[in-house]
Amino acid sequence: MDNALARWAAGHHLFIIFIQGLSIGLNRFEIACSQDRLADAERELRDAAEILRISATAMKFAADFSEDNYSDTVRPSMPDRFSGLDMVDHQDMLREMKRMKPVFDTLPPELSEAKAVLMRALADAYDSHVFVCDQFVGDQSSLRTSGTTNSAHDTLN
Repeated sequence: MDNALARWAAGHHLFIIFIQGLSIGLNRFEIACSQDRLADAERELRDAAEILRISATAMKFAADFSEDNYSDTVRPSMPDRFSGLDMVDHQDMLREMKRMKPVFDTLPPELSEAKAVLMRALADAYDSHVFVCDQFVGDQSSLRTSGTTNSAHDTLN
């Protein structure tokens, strides 16, 4: 297997492991909140933020090769309209985060700093996705949105 393709696959496999860990941590956070265990809830939020930071690093690791390797080897290996959004674990994580929005909106003040740390880490994770798209796709549309005028960068933002 080509080194670029192996790196791309390994980075995405790591990313999936991290989002599974994030889902587990968010569930633990929700349970701690429901039981009014604020110290545990804060720890779970901070751990979730760390997992998000690590997942951002995994995405950058996955894309640490040349644009030529991407266009010649990696992109042709992907199915039409490929997106990480199609992966079950990624869908579950996004669904879980959306479901938990009311919990985040009603957190006690003692958890506001930990929530802010989590939100910054989430922004960093999105930024790493944008970085990968900017590196390889530039102003082109993503595979998922091919045929539209929106760039991959704009779609992620």
